[in-house]
Amino acid sequence: EDRLLRRVQSDDSTLRKADLFDARRFWPNFSELVVERFGQSFEVVRLENICRQTSAAVFAERWFQESECEREMLFHGTSSFNLASILAHGLRVPGTHGVRVANGSAHGVGIYTATRPEIGYARNFEHLGGALQMICCAGLVGKAKVKKHGQWAIFFDCSLVLPCFLVTARASRVVAPPRAPAFYPRIMSELPVQGKKEDGTAIVAYPLAGIVAPTNAPCPVRATTPVSVASVVALPCRRVVYLARNDHKADGALVPAVVWYDRKHRTLTRKQLRAMPRSAKKIVHSGFLPELKQDRSRADSRRRRQLVRSCARRLKASQSDFSS
Repeated sequence: EDRLLRRVQSDDSTLRKADLFDARRFWPNFSELVVERFGQSFEVVRLENICRQTSAAVFAERWFQESECEREMLFHGTSSFNLASILAHGLRVPGTHGVRVANGSAHGVGIYTATRPEIGYARNFEHLGGALQMICCAGLVGKAKVKKHGQWAIFFDCSLVLPCFLVTARASRVVAPPRAPAFYPRIMSELPVQGKKEDGTAIVAYPLAGIVAPTNAPCPVRATTPVSVASVVALPCRRVVYLARNDHKADGALVPAVVWYDRKHRTLTRKQLRAMPRSAKKIVHSGFLPELKQDRSRADSRRRRQLVRSCARRLKASQSDFSS
């Protein structure tokens, strides 16, 4: 179990550090489109960018330049145990790279996607406490290696479909105007991985929680929910005056997540970040906040030292000319 957990945590860390492409470029109003596709029966909680730069480079060129093909927002449902592999390698046609058919192949062996989320295919999300996750993809449908059947689009070429967002949604019984979901530029969710012990017992490793549990046992992990604006409180700090804590009860579980902001809700400078606790540094590096602002204090001090040295050289040169 320890060996499996270490391997899964190493792969998970590599996956979260990978360079990502901003998939929002495919749809300027992507958030509204996703909420509209899920409908009023489900509330879209958050959207995480999972579009890998290596896969998106060629696909984006075809998306924006090939006008004869149909560009579609599509959804793919799968088990939570497959998310880590899909996010690392993309969607693959069953029968290649060790991928097996999971939900049948009535219209051929391929990658099955739909214009509307088919919730029934999203399985093994007990760790989300009643929520589920689906993959939002960009697809080039008007191609020879794509078959359309109703709302389904079956891809027989994996280069024509690109995973873009990991969508977290939960059932909603309240009929109200939909709220804009939280967007994260990097992967924030727990990505469980299924494995086997030496005796053949199926187990599940949760890399973020650092837990290994049997597959048929109750899920020992409760996932974090996005930080809400209502949980932002003012603190009497000298450098940072706002601290957003997600320590309210969500689905009966306490969620210990913190996010740091500076006085004007901008990004912390490197100098300020060095004075922050380790938890704040992890939040910044994991993608909750944008890139750090350039610390001007060191550059200004270097510029002042150069000015003093140049003035000293000029003064010394003028004194030598006067003495001669």
